[in-house]
Amino acid sequence: MNRSWLPILPGLAMALLLGGSAVQADPPPGAEAEAKPAQPSYRVPYQLTETKHILVRARINGKGPYHFIVDTGAPALFVSTESAQKHGLTAGPDGWAELDKLEIEGGAVLEKIKARVETPFQVSGMNAMGLPGIRLDGMLGYTVLAQFRIELDLTRPHMIWTRLDWTPPPPRPILDGGQAPNELAAMGGLMRLLQVFMQKRPEPVYIQRGFLGVQLAEKDGGVVVDHVLPGSPADKAGLRSGDRILRFHEKDVGSLKDLHGLAAEHASKQEVALEVERGGQKHAKTIRTERGL
Repeated sequence: MNRSWLPILPGLAMALLLGGSAVQADPPPGAEAEAKPAQPSYRVPYQLTETKHILVRARINGKGPYHFIVDTGAPALFVSTESAQKHGLTAGPDGWAELDKLEIEGGAVLEKIKARVETPFQVSGMNAMGLPGIRLDGMLGYTVLAQFRIELDLTRPHMIWTRLDWTPPPPRPILDGGQAPNELAAMGGLMRLLQVFMQKRPEPVYIQRGFLGVQLAEKDGGVVVDHVLPGSPADKAGLRSGDRILRFHEKDVGSLKDLHGLAAEHASKQEVALEVERGGQKHAKTIRTERGL
């Protein structure tokens, strides 16, 4: 049975952003101290950028969304200086800011986590040239990723993140002042210089995605409701487990792929008409979407 959460953006493949960084992290604990996974698990939707990097969305202290690259080569959570200023995030004299809450799309939440307010040269260079197809706000690195067991199936549009009962140690600076080596920092400047001679792509228009609050499954050649989140728009509209979705906003639904594509067209605060089959009878339902990430 194929399961998926709404809303979801499709992903096609993965490439990880590698390169130098201003800080480095300690290795994970030994096998004798291996962290034990703890529930719950989260379905974290991701988007593949035009540069073939995995991008997820998150909120910081209730503000956002921020667009972060999932980067196993980064030792910490990095928030670009420009994005931090835009959202009122202030760093201390050492360049670090403590976040009250980091909410990753899909439901994973971390509290009281530190972020490095700095623009890595990779992010600076790609934003300057408009390469990713979307503006990047930073990187999710080791201090975030190490708190989850992450399962990635590239045939699905989401990852599975399971929280671990372990907190990674803070990263340690490589150089005094925590700055990247000059050779690496110069690469960002070089890419900004190249942008002068190239046509920059227009800034994308961000649309707040609508949230339905329903888990779906493909069954017997159709799409059925597997679970409804209590208090969600789907719950308020009267959807129930076992309902078979026949039409979504006047269009036939034959698969999860069909439904994902249709749902992605709708932003928050919009009314969506559904036709469902329950107990052999057809019912019309109207859902008013709420704000997602």
